[in-house]
Amino acid sequence: MLLALQACSGDKSKMLTKTWRIENLRYLQDVPPELKPQVDGWVGKMKDAFTLTYYQDGTYETNLLDQKMKGTWKLDWTGKHISSVGADGKQVEYKIQKLTDTEYIFEMNIEKQVVIFEMVPAQKQDK
Repeated sequence: MLLALQACSGDKSKMLTKTWRIENLRYLQDVPPELKPQVDGWVGKMKDAFTLTYYQDGTYETNLLDQKMKGTWKLDWTGKHISSVGADGKQVEYKIQKLTDTEYIFEMNIEKQVVIFEMVPAQKQDK
């Protein structure tokens, strides 16, 4: 049984190891009307300019407007949570809602808001 669970996590790790781009980004809570234009602008910028690459060696790289950040990632044994540590040493947890070869949906907390990231594969990567 344990081997079957580890195999499931391993299969999901393989599905993650590629470059993803944002297809959609949404907040679970309503955004206050006065902030909606700023949030919509930020979401549009993220869709156009953000990529996230997971590598098989347990590292990741994000790219936003040519600003790169690197860190490490680990998928838990259930294949439902990712723990990442950025270059600043800060640990962040993500909950995977859906993961296939063509779709990756996860949620995270950003400033006390739950944000859902809907990702799709970006262009092919070299690594």
